[in-house]
Amino acid sequence: MDNKDCIVTRDIKEAARIHSDPKYVNWKYEYVNGEYRFYSLDYIRNNKKVCNSNLTSSNFLYTNISNDYSNILTEDINRQKKSNRSVIRRILKVCVIVLTFFFFTFYNTRSYSGSDDKNISVFENIEDSDEISKSILEGWYSECMSEGLADEEFNEITKNKKEKLLNYIKDNDIKYYYFDLTNNYEIKNNENDSVYGASLIKLVVALYLIDNDIDLSQTIKYESRYVKSFSKGMKKHKIGADVTLGELMKYSIKYSDNSAHIMLIDFIGKQKLKDYGKSLGARVTLEGIDSFGNQTASDMIIYLKRAIKLFYKNESGEMLKQYMFNNDKNALNFDKVKFAHKYGSHSVYFHDVGIYMGDYPYLIAVLTTKGEVSGPSYVTEVSRLTYDFHKEYYNNLSTYCMNK
Repeated sequence: MDNKDCIVTRDIKEAARIHSDPKYVNWKYEYVNGEYRFYSLDYIRNNKKVCNSNLTSSNFLYTNISNDYSNILTEDINRQKKSNRSVIRRILKVCVIVLTFFFFTFYNTRSYSGSDDKNISVFENIEDSDEISKSILEGWYSECMSEGLADEEFNEITKNKKEKLLNYIKDNDIKYYYFDLTNNYEIKNNENDSVYGASLIKLVVALYLIDNDIDLSQTIKYESRYVKSFSKGMKKHKIGADVTLGELMKYSIKYSDNSAHIMLIDFIGKQKLKDYGKSLGARVTLEGIDSFGNQTASDMIIYLKRAIKLFYKNESGEMLKQYMFNNDKNALNFDKVKFAHKYGSHSVYFHDVGIYMGDYPYLIAVLTTKGEVSGPSYVTEVSRLTYDFHKEYYNNLSTYCMNK
């Protein structure tokens, strides 16, 4: 028998290590005054002292993990996440066993101690112990959920959902990118193929304005050279009127207003916008001869990642989020599932990209050559198939994490 039969630590990582060590599987556990206390059954039977950091008896080991050890442990976790899952699995099982035995141990301890049972008080703070154990379990569960699943860990339903999605995308030559914001799981198809993006560029213009802290109260004079078709927002303004940048951003995102877009491009300058896209990691910003240019699904995911960060930067970012939650040719929406989006449509091209902001948010980019009339129905079907996969993926992941 190990002669160290009472262990105390204030470090949660060390507590987790002790929980996972088979040597301590039958030890009892409590959390008191910020300390994780572990007792062998012999200690409980034969000792009347409370195990704590002030105890100096020879059979007591006080553990306080050093910074160096913490760093080494953290690096090891990062290097071996997959192998560490087995450790976490054992920890969870031990925690469940410990929680199950809490009440039994409480009564057993009192019978061992006789008239001095008030001195040992192994589980006198049983409510605190339950709460800490619950907190630890919730933390491990959240970590497991954030790690996600590899394809080989999918159950049959999840595999079938993904296969159905990919088959539809490939059969219809759709440029596609799905990106899970919780654990970075991706599904891609021809994501780097460059096609005419049409109004998708308007999202990049809005990002530039917000990212560069441009004063949106500045105005631009509405001149006849800016008049374009499909300009719902600018119809209310007369030639010669001063229009704020904030209004132009609203029109270009909410209504996909072409006149507002041309005015903003003129204000920013094409080269600055190209440089901005490149600074984010995009490949083909404004590639082409007009003020709209080509796009790729992968570039659009980059822009959406930036958009969701800017949503919470300031008031302008919050307004952008509101403008993107619109129903103007929002082909990603179906039933009660809603997306913040930006579409692009011209001739044979119809695209839609967006952000699902429900539980476990994700990004989606769908670029098609199915035309302005038929294209939206293809996008909607891809959106539906993606959501079905996403929902089943998290059902699968949740079950996996609970059973580890």
